[in-house]
Amino acid sequence: MARLWQVGKDAHGKLVSEALEDRGICLDHLNTVSTAPTDHAVVMLQSDCQNSIIIVGGANMSFGLL
Repeated sequence: MARLWQVGKDAHGKLVSEALEDRGICLDHLNTVSTAPTDHAVVMLQSDCQNSIIIVGGANMSFGLL
C-alpha cells in the first residue's frame, strides 16, 4: 500500500493524527515514522496580503529513507 504522507512518532504527530481522525479524515495512507520528527510550517500574512511560509522539514522529507 502506498503511503501518501507521514508524521513523526512524537507529540506533534499524535496531535495531528488525532485531530484529523476526530474530524473524520481517513488515515489509511498515513505513516508514522520514528526516524524523523513531524514537519512544521509557519505562514505569516502581512497587511498587504503578501505571505511568507517557513517550512521545517521532518517526516515527510524522509520518504526515500524508509
